[in-house]
Amino acid sequence: MMTAWALLDAERGTERAARTAESLSKLAAIATIADCIPLFGAGRTLTQIGLANLARNTHAGLSRLLEVSGIQRGATPTSRQIGFMLAPRLNSAGRMGSPNDALAVFLEPDPAVAIEKVNRLDELNSQRRELQKSLCKQMIEQTTDVAGVCVAYNPDWPHGLVGIMAARATEHFGVPAFVLGLDPVTNLAYGSARSVPGFDLVAAMRACSSLLVKYGGHAAAAGVTLKPEHISDFREALAAYARTVEVGREVIKPETHLDLREYTPEFEQQIRRFEPFGIGNPAPVFRIRKALLGKAKAYASTLTQGKQTVRVRHGDDVQLDFTQVERDYVVEATTRGLVFQGVAQ
Repeated sequence: MMTAWALLDAERGTERAARTAESLSKLAAIATIADCIPLFGAGRTLTQIGLANLARNTHAGLSRLLEVSGIQRGATPTSRQIGFMLAPRLNSAGRMGSPNDALAVFLEPDPAVAIEKVNRLDELNSQRRELQKSLCKQMIEQTTDVAGVCVAYNPDWPHGLVGIMAARATEHFGVPAFVLGLDPVTNLAYGSARSVPGFDLVAAMRACSSLLVKYGGHAAAAGVTLKPEHISDFREALAAYARTVEVGREVIKPETHLDLREYTPEFEQQIRRFEPFGIGNPAPVFRIRKALLGKAKAYASTLTQGKQTVRVRHGDDVQLDFTQVERDYVVEATTRGLVFQGVAQ
């Protein structure tokens, strides 16, 4: 990203350089957010420029991609919209087929064909979500041996979804999770891992390296390959390692409290000035004191504090307690509204 910027700088001031920089900045913004690159310094600046340029986009395929991702024409996308709506549609190509299908959207010169390619990505993403939901349910039901760490294996689980499944397993069981499938070509088990605070995946795999063919990644997310006959020993070795470290669920700490009477359009406008949010620049987190959680509809509920009621969004896997008891709740304030994080600790 920065190399391309430097090369374009050599042609500074030319119309060609300006057009190319504007075009590439849109892709750079998508890639930076989708790949969870820290949003500070030059990367943050380029992402801000790219998001603004996406609002002025004229590429037929990209315009359709923004549209199916729920981003209004002419609006500047938020980092959350890119990360949770647009990026999954691009990634669905690799998860359900070939990543070249996503690349083809940007390389296709015929606008009508580019739009059709995006429609196919949107369809693949819907299929991915349904398959993912089914496989995660299956994985949780069949996983009974979770002693400090989860190691789930099924030879039929697809390579493109084990990473998402590992993240869901970590959320559900509250422990580091390894989800494995089988490569029919090599007959080796492959998989992805996601961690919890205090558990370094690379250090854990290094301690079990004699059982592995290869591994890599970082403390929070990693990949691993091993022989299927070694999975049981690998599970036991990881459980033994887990007993030597202190792990736990991440506790989201609010910066300050928010009185819902202060949650006005002006307040939301101030939040927008801090975009783009992401790694290195997280959205602000607030405590809502003595509020009631109410039912609304899928992916959304309400918080009532005194006479003020606001809508809060949440994921489909969030466990909600609608008991009519006042509690302190934690919410994330984004440019798309409040996002439910849980009950305050």
